[in-house]
Amino acid sequence: MTTLTGSNTTPVQFQIQVHNGNRSTTANASWIGNITNNDLRFGVNNSTSMILTTTGRLGLGTTSPSAPLHVPGSNSFVFGAGGTTVYRLRTDSGATESALGPITYSVAGIFGGYIASTAMAMTSDRRLKKNIQSCPIDRVKRLYDSCEVKLYDWIESENKPGQEIEMIWKGEKTQALNQLSNSSTLITVEVMRIERWELSPLKSKKYRVWVRLDTGKLRKVDFGARGYAQYRDQTPLKAFSHLDHNDEERRHRYYLRHKVDYPEPSADFYAKKFLW
Repeated sequence: MTTLTGSNTTPVQFQIQVHNGNRSTTANASWIGNITNNDLRFGVNNSTSMILTTTGRLGLGTTSPSAPLHVPGSNSFVFGAGGTTVYRLRTDSGATESALGPITYSVAGIFGGYIASTAMAMTSDRRLKKNIQSCPIDRVKRLYDSCEVKLYDWIESENKPGQEIEMIWKGEKTQALNQLSNSSTLITVEVMRIERWELSPLKSKKYRVWVRLDTGKLRKVDFGARGYAQYRDQTPLKAFSHLDHNDEERRHRYYLRHKVDYPEPSADFYAKKFLW
């Protein structure tokens, strides 16, 4: 055991120990630190690089850490350099963007696994931004389209219906369902947002889609296995038989044809034809 003591009136005592049964060390262990109530600092070039305060806060690149771990500095690092694709939402110097591909970014820490936290806080100061506008949907559409929603049963459920992932098919996309046709009457409806897709509880129907109107009201559309839909108590309609995309108006129109038979499609058909 080696103890170094300062020469002032209230000297700091620094100690290096190899287990001797006391001074807080355990069997076959070594210990290094202050045995007085003083900060422990590490440095290079006669400057502090890391500090462990008496309150248990560790600072890297700061002598006054304000959290249990405080790292104010950063360094440049390339993500996805090995050929992988990287998606990011980035805030840097007041600019917010999304991008794909290998990126170089300033980071304060690099981890090889998951980061666990009970909460996370981020700031975004509007005063630092200009040209604020809605992000074009085609910048992230390919990410949505590449997702595959799965249904599953829990192994421990003993063959009972397991928890299902509620199908939030394109929930972030506002759909312009503004024209419906039943072969004789043109019905104009409000702009809707697809909320979720599920199996219908009605015996006469098989599928149900929930949509939210611009007014905030929630509406449901029930339709059968052969494609007949019921919307706002209207005559049963063939569900989503045709999709017409008008590039000039940049809106999606869904046409429902009155009682037109066709072979029973799969649930995947409804997801693709109806919801997007």
